[in-house]
Amino acid sequence: MPRGSGARAWLCFSVTLLALAVTPRPALAQSRDFSPYDMFGAIRPGMVAAAFAQPYGRALAAQFATALTASADKRCLKTKGIAIARLRDRARGMLLERGAYLIERASAMPDRVAFKDNLRARIGSEGVAEFERMPNDPVVQAYLKADEPAKFAFIAAYVVENIRRYTMIARIELARPISPWEKSFPSLDKLDPTDEIDRSLKQMIESDKTGVLARYLEITAIAYEPYRDATSRETAMKFGPGELMARPGKTNTDLYEAFGDLCVARPR
Repeated sequence: MPRGSGARAWLCFSVTLLALAVTPRPALAQSRDFSPYDMFGAIRPGMVAAAFAQPYGRALAAQFATALTASADKRCLKTKGIAIARLRDRARGMLLERGAYLIERASAMPDRVAFKDNLRARIGSEGVAEFERMPNDPVVQAYLKADEPAKFAFIAAYVVENIRRYTMIARIELARPISPWEKSFPSLDKLDPTDEIDRSLKQMIESDKTGVLARYLEITAIAYEPYRDATSRETAMKFGPGELMARPGKTNTDLYEAFGDLCVARPR
């Protein structure tokens, strides 16, 4: 498992999206890990707004808005009466709305009962009970709190990356890169708190004399496979970025239409 933080919970967030093959990415993508129980409660759609309210998220949203502004058909914008300021606001709104759908649907994919059964088979009922108690331990809470800014950075980048994947699938041409997993942006990299937080978490693990953090990270590492197995591959394969980010009752073309409304995609 990745050891960027010294030994943090294994990456379960993107595992829920088995339909989206994840190729090697820069450090940010590889070093953020969320435990299964973190997914079952702590990762909520509302965190998308919080993620894009952080300095890194704000800069990433600005980068996205700039790319859409450069990509939009100017004649179309004039015809629709869409000013640049309005386009930028709607670009940010797209990240918040579609990102919330993405998090909500990705989080719902694993079967919680199956996960607990799978984990119980690995560590027993007492181990599962212990794991469920751990998020209430002050030591674990302090660890998760310290990791929160980097978690927000991951969520913001994850949302933008999935939108980038959709534009590639739908053949929507963007004038500029938008995802830090696709291209490194020095101005964004300076705002990314991940490396500094990883160093702090490593120190927390090394200085913890209670053994609670070591045990927590040990169980979350064990829990990775049961969590993965609780997601039906057949179910996941039905969902690409378009389905995951569509409005309720809409199809995978819904996001394309949103880009079309902003004069970024050609009308179909």
